[in-house]
Amino acid sequence: MHRILRYWPAAAIAALSTFLVLLAQGTYVPSGVFNSATPMTVARDGASSAVLIDGRILVTGGKDNSGNPLDSAEILGGSSAGQMHAARAGHVSVTLSDGRVLVAGGSTTGGAATNATEVYDPSTGAWTVAAHSMLEARIGATATLLNDGRVLIAGGDNGNGPLQTTEVYDPASGVFSSGAPLSSARKNHAAALLHDGRVAIAGGMGVGSDGQTPLPLNTIDIYDPVANTAAPFAAAMSAPRVGLSATTLLKGQVLLAGGGTASGAASATTDILDVTAGTVAPGPSMSAARTGHLALLLPNNNTVLMVSGASDSAAAEIYVPWQNVFTPFGALAAARTGATGGASGQTGAASIAGGQESGTASSAVETIHFPMVKTDKPDYHPGDIAQITGSGFDDATDRHSGREYQLLSERDRRDFGADGGNDVHGCDKPR
Repeated sequence: MHRILRYWPAAAIAALSTFLVLLAQGTYVPSGVFNSATPMTVARDGASSAVLIDGRILVTGGKDNSGNPLDSAEILGGSSAGQMHAARAGHVSVTLSDGRVLVAGGSTTGGAATNATEVYDPSTGAWTVAAHSMLEARIGATATLLNDGRVLIAGGDNGNGPLQTTEVYDPASGVFSSGAPLSSARKNHAAALLHDGRVAIAGGMGVGSDGQTPLPLNTIDIYDPVANTAAPFAAAMSAPRVGLSATTLLKGQVLLAGGGTASGAASATTDILDVTAGTVAPGPSMSAARTGHLALLLPNNNTVLMVSGASDSAAAEIYVPWQNVFTPFGALAAARTGATGGASGQTGAASIAGGQESGTASSAVETIHFPMVKTDKPDYHPGDIAQITGSGFDDATDRHSGREYQLLSERDRRDFGADGGNDVHGCDKPR
């Protein structure tokens, strides 16, 4: 048995399965390479996706090559998921705590914004019209699963401009209730659940003081679901961002990346939001300017995959938090925008689906594998034994497979992480 000579605080121990990205089992799958997978049954641009509890990825709606919203849905890999009750694009979808998927809003046939809501049950494959619709029609909103199982839906466009309103869906009752208004109306923004249960809502397109002129935003709101309040964060991003991504990192900071600038051009810059410190600091730049891209926190890995969203680049990259850098991570077969997809902790693969290639909607699906590590329990205390297993590493790290580590105290901690090149890194972090 191997002992960690540095010590672990209780909060760090609770996240051990993601901080200890250490070891490997016998099977290695190359990472850094995208492979063609079974294409979708139809080309989709601007579809929405949700990773199911079993790791499969549900893709819904989007627009076909003629720009018409679709009512079909499918599971990546070639399985149909039936037809929704409403065709939609620019909508939101989120996997609920009970495994069902909430799909809401978007633009429907004819281009009008809709408040129609429905629920997909993967155990039966059935779509059910929700008992209640959203309080407002919304295109380009965000949907965030809260810690109590409810869903926060924020902002968007009802057809008359960006919205300042929010609403909260309760799966137990099926009812949407009004949430606290944002400090600014916004659409095509980004939202991320914070470790303390609040939600950061950043950027997007707002309106000027005349109530009409489009105004790209650099501001951030923090929504508190317990108090049902939304308050502006004291610090702002380094630049306005429309169509950005917001990804909560494993130590609590939020990576705010890309998006369109005030001039309309896509940006390669990033910011790091730290709500504990009350700061927003410039982060490293991506290799490509991106907007409307995918930012996937890779499960059991501790890196963020950035892909799509650049009309002139097919390159993908990962953000490595412990180094605060972006590194190359393969490339798609062609540059595409408006893609959807997700990353599965069951398969250790991320899938990128659809979008536009050279102005044409695509049905292509590409997958890429990444290294993972898992522990036998989600939480540990001093004196416990942690059994750590992993996959997706090279042979040089296979010797670590199945190691046990004893947690001795709570004074300091040691963090480990794996990068996209299958390397293992460790660094001491004294409290």
